[in-house]
Amino acid sequence: MGRMIKLVDFMSAKNAFADNRDAHLRLFDAAQDVEGLKVSIRATHSGSLVNNRVYKGIHMKDATSTWTDPYSRPILTHHADGGGMFGPPAEDPKGRVVSAEFTQLRKGSGFENDFKRPQLGGMGSGYITVEAFITDWDAIQKILDGRYLTVSSSQTTDEMVCSVCQQDWFKDYCEHSPGETYEVETGKGKKAKVREYFCYGIAGPLVYRELSFVNVPAQPNAKVLG
Repeated sequence: MGRMIKLVDFMSAKNAFADNRDAHLRLFDAAQDVEGLKVSIRATHSGSLVNNRVYKGIHMKDATSTWTDPYSRPILTHHADGGGMFGPPAEDPKGRVVSAEFTQLRKGSGFENDFKRPQLGGMGSGYITVEAFITDWDAIQKILDGRYLTVSSSQTTDEMVCSVCQQDWFKDYCEHSPGETYEVETGKGKKAKVREYFCYGIAGPLVYRELSFVNVPAQPNAKVLG
């Protein structure tokens, strides 16, 4: 296998846990078991623009099993897995993912080509929900009182394609930069037209590493469900 890059989701959201009183009470009751707390978390979305990149639904669906195979991925805070030169030092897991399921929201070409016109925010073309077992008592308390609500996933891929020219940035650079808009001429002769294209990266096959509680996630709908 060639080079791999670690992708971390990170950006903005708002705390809505206080509005979900029923879910809060269910979690509180479950926590009385003392051994731990089982929570359902919507972890990540496909076909949605995240930090100038998009995850294909077909790749996300295929990668669902990597949340638990070959081992249950850790639940952390702020991506503190000890990986990377500039990242935070490793911390003990707050818990582990025990199961994962992909929910597909589109069909046919709408799903297969979800990377061509990714949704800005929203639910995208699908999402992964994980069941996690939390054993750290401090983390349990913060989930119950709403301080731990929103999440961000990290994953690796060995492919990142330019949306404008389809150049794989792992193999060579191109003249386009993520987040910029470019005018591109399409067609020939009288049919020639100039169109504007927004540049973003299209991620290849994925392998999930961990799921973290964060204060401001890139995907506002990535959060504790109950």
